Amino acid sequence: MTLVEVLIAGIILFISISVISMVARTKILNEQKLIKAINQAYLAEFSQGTIKYHLQYTQDRQGRIVIAGNIYLWSAQIKDAKPAMRALVNSDGNDVSTNDSLLTIYNVVITREGSENQVFEFAQLLWKSS
Repeated sequence: MTLVEVLIAGIILFISISVISMVARTKILNEQKLIKAINQAYLAEFSQGTIKYHLQYTQDRQGRIVIAGNIYLWSAQIKDAKPAMRALVNSDGNDVSTNDSLLTIYNVVITREGSENQVFEFAQLLWKSS
């Protein structure tokens, strides 16, 4: 082999190693993004039901959720509240409007315990009838 052939083989080897390392790095970054998205989706699915229960049936407006060993803190504030208008027609054909219920929109923020950074935020609509 001549020196030129060794130099060309070295350049080809360097290019192929560079390409393989870039592909591996991209794969690792995409896996990390996917794991983060799955964890956030699981947190969103699990927490919405739990938080909705607390908002609807208790007076709790903040609390803790433990998921897979991670502790999350949630807090809810009323964003808007309006009476729900329903129109009923009695047997005489007259409209009887009632507004004995309340539609409330809560803004819910979830953070990881020990961190101020917001992990997840959503709006929760509740219909409470008296």
